[in-house]
Amino acid sequence: QEAAELEQWLADGFRFDVVAHSMGGLMARYFLRYGAQDLPADGSLPKVTWAGAEWIDRMVLVGTPNLGAMESLQTLIEGFSPGLFLPHFDAAVLGTMPSIYQLLPRGGQGLVVDEDGKQLDVDPRDPALWRDNGWGLAAPGSERYVDWLLPDLEPAERRERALAVQAAHLERARRFHAALDQDPGTPCPAEMRLFAADTLPTLARMRLVRRGERLVPSFSGADLREFGDGTVTRYSALADRGFGTGAASGWLDGPVRWTGVTFLPDDHIGLTRNPLFTDNLLFHLLQQAPLRR
Repeated sequence: QEAAELEQWLADGFRFDVVAHSMGGLMARYFLRYGAQDLPADGSLPKVTWAGAEWIDRMVLVGTPNLGAMESLQTLIEGFSPGLFLPHFDAAVLGTMPSIYQLLPRGGQGLVVDEDGKQLDVDPRDPALWRDNGWGLAAPGSERYVDWLLPDLEPAERRERALAVQAAHLERARRFHAALDQDPGTPCPAEMRLFAADTLPTLARMRLVRRGERLVPSFSGADLREFGDGTVTRYSALADRGFGTGAASGWLDGPVRWTGVTFLPDDHIGLTRNPLFTDNLLFHLLQQAPLRR
């Protein structure tokens, strides 16, 4: 009976308001553009149909890395230590998780620099970059984790499989980004609002240091940081593609046309429990009539 009532409620034309934090915002944006359609198997980009707008009235993104987060690249290369008394997660283990790759920053925005701070034309999603320089699943010492993950294969096969998996995840991330970034051709039917922070130094760039034949990444230094929420930079949350290109006009240049943007002085997780966020969100959802009826 409850299911029948819900079906009738949907049939009457009701839509949902979606509030999505961090990577949840990327998933919500993809659904809004393409509905349940996956990335095409032939490598092409899906056509923006706004299929998800049939179900969504208003979308609120909170601290979403709309142009990626450099912290995800650092995690995939160095691993992750959540706390002093908690176990370290090796890069080879994290490298098997496709979702982390989908948080990688884009290429072409001057986010990779050399030892002198000069911008390098490097795409962090290039599989050859990872393979040739021993990053992630290709890193020296990752064999013991790969052996544990793929015990039924011969050692040589394990490495080739690991590198193939890494390349596949990087390629899917690139296509996922392209699908989110492409010009939709028509205006978004749903309202799009953003809550973000821009008061904390946040990792925005990677420095590459030449060591013999390898490029070794470094993520330390105040010059590698921009303001954000400690995890997601301001420019990424705004989806401002003009950042770092030298062609910034002062106006936002990105794939999202925001209905409204609110900045708060907090960190990535703190945004979700900030009372100013709660107050403004509830007013927007409960007392402001949606643009569509």
